[in-house]
Amino acid sequence: MQELFITKESVECYLEALKLQEKSKGTLEKYRRELYRLMAFFQGKSVEKEDLLQWKAALEIQYHPAGVNCKIVAANGFFAFMGRYDLRMKLLKIQKEIFCPEEKELTKEEYVRLIRAAEKKRLEVEG
Repeated sequence: MQELFITKESVECYLEALKLQEKSKGTLEKYRRELYRLMAFFQGKSVEKEDLLQWKAALEIQYHPAGVNCKIVAANGFFAFMGRYDLRMKLLKIQKEIFCPEEKELTKEEYVRLIRAAEKKRLEVEG
């Protein structure tokens, strides 16, 4: 594989292609910001998969999984555009909570108070 260097020119070329795909201004700005940060991480060095995995691990320490995934999506799109599918990374799995945490549940007393308040409000409205 040919070495890949992330340059300002390559990032701007990718963003121009996204613009032609009618991506939103917000998306273009977010991708620009993330790709310039990735470029700074590599500091002019050739992009290697091992270094990308270190970058990803550092992001996992700094950001929530959804934030990490946003950065990975921007990078993966760029790598695909550059024809370097081998550099793409897997997104983090984000598991949704099935049950509400106990501290967010209403107690029986809170529930009864809420029902009484709703009934009182209904009576006031009906007059």
